[in-house]
Order: sequence, then structure tokens, then C-alpha cells
Amino acid sequence: AYMVMDFEKGQPLVNILEERGTLPEEELGTILHALLDGLDRVHGASVWHRDIKPSNILIRSDGSPVLIDFGAARKDISGTDRSMMNVFSPAFAAPEQICPMGEQGPWTDIYSLGATLYRAVTGNLPTKAAKRMHDEPHVPAVEAARGRYSSLFLSAVDEALQLFPKDRPQSIGEWKALFTQTVQEEDDRTVLRPLPDVVPEPKPEKKKLETK
Repeated sequence: AYMVMDFEKGQPLVNILEERGTLPEEELGTILHALLDGLDRVHGASVWHRDIKPSNILIRSDGSPVLIDFGAARKDISGTDRSMMNVFSPAFAAPEQICPMGEQGPWTDIYSLGATLYRAVTGNLPTKAAKRMHDEPHVPAVEAARGRYSSLFLSAVDEALQLFPKDRPQSIGEWKALFTQTVQEEDDRTVLRPLPDVVPEPKPEKKKLETK
């Protein structure tokens, strides 16, 4: 009949974003790392949050985040779904929460957290999944925030925002790996470039000495 949670003191991420617009990659990385570790433990218990958004992330005074409001959480036990209520926030909800297009799971929370990151790096909300399913255009993060964040970070955000569940990372560990690829894999590659077409100048002919 009741859900009891610890009282947490902090500032909602949504308020911080309203004040600052976007957050730098280093700061987002610190917040994201802690959230991913927490979600990994929650998913390990077969619980999906299903309502991740900036207003459900509190930032404590020391900068650490805490994910709140598990009112929409679902417990998956032996193939049956136990949900306290079926609620979601349209701007951050995965497509499978809106219409039947696959089961909900870790990939559902990954979509919502990806949408939260999209808001944090672009300053804009992502196009709602319902509209994207009706062919309304969506600008990927790699384009919307190009030059302000690493391509690796932005690509991982876009992977989380794939419309079809099977196209997204299937677990927190899989998604986390996309953020932590080494720089060498991204930038330290040997590039072969064709040499320019240069016509060599003819060498002067050596004069032959004639002997009589």
C-alpha cells in the first residue's frame, strides 16, 4: 500500500539545466558514472525504473547524483510484470512504453537516460518517440552538439536513443562500454593518404665525352 524511501537533499537536475542550459562533458561523466552503477544494481534485481528524467535526478551538495521516484518501477518476476502504475514522461519515454513494439527491460531505462543526456548536451528536448515513429525528424546528438563534446560521448547518447529496443545497448554494461572506449581506438589510427600527383622534372642529360 505504501512506498517508503529515504529523504534526499539536493537540487533537481532539471533546475540546474534550466539555469545553465548545458553541462560540460567532464561534469556529465561524473554524474553518469554514478547513475550507471546504481542502475546496474537495480537492473540486477530485475527492476526497471521507467521514468528517468532530469526532475527525477537529484544532485547532492558534493556533486553526486541520486535517482529518485520509483513510483513507475516494474518488477519482472518469472515472466510476469508487476507494476505499481503505468506512467511515463513523453519526452523521455522509450517507444515500447507508448505502444507495443517489444518488451520493456534495461534498454527502456537506457533510452530515458539517453534522452536526459541529450537534453544536457544540446539544451533541447529530444523529439518525442511517438512523433519519431510518425517520421518526424530527430537531430542526432552528434550533429546537434558537434564540436562541444567528444564524438565518442555523443555517439553513445545516440545509441541509447535508437527507436527499436533491439538496436539499443541491451544492458548497462554494454552501454557503459561505449563511453569508455580508449582514445587509441578512436583517434590513434594509421591513416593512409594518397600522394599528390607530381610530375617529376626531367633530369638534365649528361654530356658524353668523345675521345679521338
